[in-house]
Amino acid sequence: MLKKEHFMRWRRRYIKLSCVEDPPTLQCYTEKDDTEPRMIMTITASSRVVSLSKKRDPANEYVTVVTGPSDQKWQLCAPSKEYVQAWRDKISAAISDVKRNSILKNIKILARAQHDPFLVGNTRYNLPEDKYAPIKVIGKGSYGSVISAFDKEREVKVAVKKMTDIFDDLFDARRVVREIRALRNLCHENIVTLLDLPMPPQPRDFRDVYIVTELVDQDLYSVIYHHQKLSTQHLQFIFYQLLCALQYIHSAGIIHRDIKPQNILISSTCRVKLCDFGLARCLYSSETDSKDSRLTQYIATRWYRAPEILLGCQKYGSAIDVWSLGCVLGEALQQDPLLPGTDCIMQVRLIADLVGVPRREDEVAFVENARARLFLNGLPYLAPRIGACFPSEDASIRCLLQQMLSFNPSRRIKVGEALSLGFFDSVRRPTSERRASHRLSWKAIDKQPLTKQNLQTLIYQEVGNFAKGRHKSLFRRCS
Repeated sequence: MLKKEHFMRWRRRYIKLSCVEDPPTLQCYTEKDDTEPRMIMTITASSRVVSLSKKRDPANEYVTVVTGPSDQKWQLCAPSKEYVQAWRDKISAAISDVKRNSILKNIKILARAQHDPFLVGNTRYNLPEDKYAPIKVIGKGSYGSVISAFDKEREVKVAVKKMTDIFDDLFDARRVVREIRALRNLCHENIVTLLDLPMPPQPRDFRDVYIVTELVDQDLYSVIYHHQKLSTQHLQFIFYQLLCALQYIHSAGIIHRDIKPQNILISSTCRVKLCDFGLARCLYSSETDSKDSRLTQYIATRWYRAPEILLGCQKYGSAIDVWSLGCVLGEALQQDPLLPGTDCIMQVRLIADLVGVPRREDEVAFVENARARLFLNGLPYLAPRIGACFPSEDASIRCLLQQMLSFNPSRRIKVGEALSLGFFDSVRRPTSERRASHRLSWKAIDKQPLTKQNLQTLIYQEVGNFAKGRHKSLFRRCS
């Protein structure tokens, strides 16, 4: 191969990839029969290989290898693209092996240090030992905790969510059943993927539930507050993917009800994944379809809660997710919460101050509660001032934000309409704007008497159905 050396000149060299050593090395020889290499490069977990094209060089294709903290670089090229591609694949495979071995070594060191490989922090994870190796805690909440783990079968890191003692509160246990049902049936590139549901030991003898999903680098909260302000191009790409995710789940008859930056995962390549369906509920076609058509008012974090929920409306729809997404967009623009109310009354006042309050009778007809309507009428009239809050932003962003944060849910922009705006023209991908093939129904879950035994049976059935579906999918791929 040709290697770029001093004074940017290409020299003919003989390159050898040696995987006998640990870690593997790239060795450069001046002559084919030389016994000692001219240069050696060690392949580390931080190494990367990039294939580039430069027409002014002797060959049309060359591969650059960058390794280690010293940023050592080798530029290699060959007359054919196929030859370069073969080298790129070999070096990439060596880098992957080093990364995998590094993870396994760290896991063994951690296991020896704590004597119990499944004790992470102060929580024990009863996972199949031949399948998972826990690494570290990455999140905690009232529901339990989330850790990263190494999936030995797939050879990738995954996220494991443990929900502890879920039957202490039967309403929370029913939310777990709904979340599993949602993740099991939703399949979209912008929704976190369910990878595994470890089977409980016995149908009548378990208290904890584990949900294994793909591991994503960080959430939108950390991106907003730990990095520089997002550019217009980043906002287009991120919120386009979020709208695609909402269009998909709404077409499946589901509202998320807890859209906030912490529930929006984002990878290093800006791939967005919507997660945490614990508060999600089904939208039913008619009131008689379910006793649960009068949906719970206490949902979502207050700062992202839509006006119709704050004002005690008993029935609402997918427009609440659009409102929450508008609050997230405003937060991303100013790197500060858009509506940080300390209680429900203050939250309504902040909303009124930002978007104004409609005065015409037909515009507030959605507010059924007489006391809530009286409270609205007592607020001083204020004109919408979204534009004044973001004077330096692109006009199309202000327009989108204003339509998402319409006080009246019937006048709020629909997800499909938002996707069609010119603001997203440069990032649109028709394949991402697909709808669900069928609507989900949780009537069987909601109609079950709320007992521990019934909920344990439902969870055991969901886990069994997931295992059957995965087995069928594997059989089809093998066939």
